[in-house]
Amino acid sequence: MLSAAMAPLIPQNSVQSTHGPSEPLAPASLMMTTSETLLGELREAGQPAAWNKFVQLYSPLLYSWLRRTGMQEADAADVLQEVFRVLVIKLPQFEYDRDKSFRSWLRVIFLNVWKNYCRQSARHAAMLANLENCVGQDDIFSETQYRQQVVAAAMELLRPEFQPQTWQAFVGHGVENRSAAEVAAELGTTVGAVYSARCRVLARMRSYLQGLID
Repeated sequence: MLSAAMAPLIPQNSVQSTHGPSEPLAPASLMMTTSETLLGELREAGQPAAWNKFVQLYSPLLYSWLRRTGMQEADAADVLQEVFRVLVIKLPQFEYDRDKSFRSWLRVIFLNVWKNYCRQSARHAAMLANLENCVGQDDIFSETQYRQQVVAAAMELLRPEFQPQTWQAFVGHGVENRSAAEVAAELGTTVGAVYSARCRVLARMRSYLQGLID
């Protein structure tokens, strides 16, 4: 399950906080109705929107993995497309298991596609010699880097579900780590409303990313 300490892993430059006119914080009942988890959406038939969300969520991470293996930009774009082609087939079959993280499962698929691509081209054959080095570099596939990039992307996907001031309260208190009193005074609302906004956004992110982040 996504840790309650998720907020410190969110890069502050991944969010924008605009301070507009004061408005009441939106109750949870006004949030957009959607499947509770992205994995749940992906298992439902006829859900192209879910695949689009998944692509938006994981493209930055997978592309960074490819570039850090030494692939050039054009090659990385080609391999990224192949990774998603395989995931279209494999992802609906994924079953959440506490002992087998989604990150590890995704890493195996990623490496298989990467190796196959290198084997098919003499120009990239030399890269296979560096496979063990790439696999052994924890900074490429590290859990911390994985969490940071996935959470930052998820924030952009989920932001439209909340009223602007609810999001501003969450960013000010939950991401920028400013006091609830300071954020409440800035937004013209109550301290309790700021706490509530932070809890609602974090709860939504935890449920949405269930099974994707341990």
